Amino acid sequence: MRAYRDFYWKLRIDSTEQKPASETLLRKVVSGLNFPLINNIVDVCNLASIESLIPIGFYDYDKIEKNLNLRFARNGEVFRPIGDKSEVLASNQ
Repeated sequence: MRAYRDFYWKLRIDSTEQKPASETLLRKVVSGLNFPLINNIVDVCNLASIESLIPIGFYDYDKIEKNLNLRFARNGEVFRPIGDKSEVLASNQ
């Protein structure tokens, strides 16, 4: 987890507030919260992420409607994490 937190800091992301997904999943399970069941593929991916402590993501290619690009958030965009509360993001988050 340390390597991912260091990586976040290099991207100017405060890793004390925005933790890697694998760490967040692990913390939920360790604290007694239910493991989020989505579907078999995602569930296996999440288990592997918890086991390896490496954030892993799978995407259904057939459901992607547009070209993808990686960017920071725009002010006011909403992030809807699975099994958690939505959050309105600030610019460059």
